[in-house]
Amino acid sequence: MLKWFLLAVFGTILVGAVYLYIYLGGYREVRLSETDSPSINVVYQQHTGPYHKVNAVIEAVEAWAQRQGLKCERTFGEYLDDPDKVEPERLRSHGGCIVDQLPQELPTGFLSRRIEPGPALQAEFRGAPSIGPMTVYPKVYQYLTEHRLKLVGAPLEVYQAIAGGEFLTLYIFPLEKPSAPVDQ
Repeated sequence: MLKWFLLAVFGTILVGAVYLYIYLGGYREVRLSETDSPSINVVYQQHTGPYHKVNAVIEAVEAWAQRQGLKCERTFGEYLDDPDKVEPERLRSHGGCIVDQLPQELPTGFLSRRIEPGPALQAEFRGAPSIGPMTVYPKVYQYLTEHRLKLVGAPLEVYQAIAGGEFLTLYIFPLEKPSAPVDQ
C-alpha cells in the first residue's frame, strides 16, 4: 500500500514538473547573437535581496510611469551580483522601465540614466521570464567560454509582453571591446 502511495505522489510531482516546464516555455529555443547594443534610457529603483523579488520594484516604477503618462512597454531588471558568490539577502539589482526620454523630475528613491551602447552578447527567449535564467544563462556562459569572450558589466534583462499572452525577454550581456589590431 505504501509503495503505491509513494508511486502516486512521485507520479503527480513528475507530471506537475513536466506541465510547468512546458507551460513556462522551458523547451523554447534560446537565440544568441553578438551585436552592438543600442543606448537605452531607464528609470529604475534599486533593490537589495533575492533576485526573484525584484518584480515588486519593477511594478512600482511601471505604475509611476503610467501615472506620469510615460510609455513603459518594456521593463527591465539589471542584476549586479553573481548569485553563486553573494548570499541572496545581499544581491543588488535595478528594476524599472525603459523610456524614450529621461524625465526631468523623479520622486524620492527613483533614479534614471542612459545605458551607453557597446558590444554585447544578446540572448532572445520567448518563454516566461521566471524560467529564463535557468534556460538562458547556462547557454550564454557556454557560448562565452567557447568564443573566449569576456563580460564587462551586469546583465540586463528586458521584458516585453507580446501577442498571445507570451513574453519576449532579451538578455544583454556587455562584452569587452575587441582590441584594435596592431599595425606592423
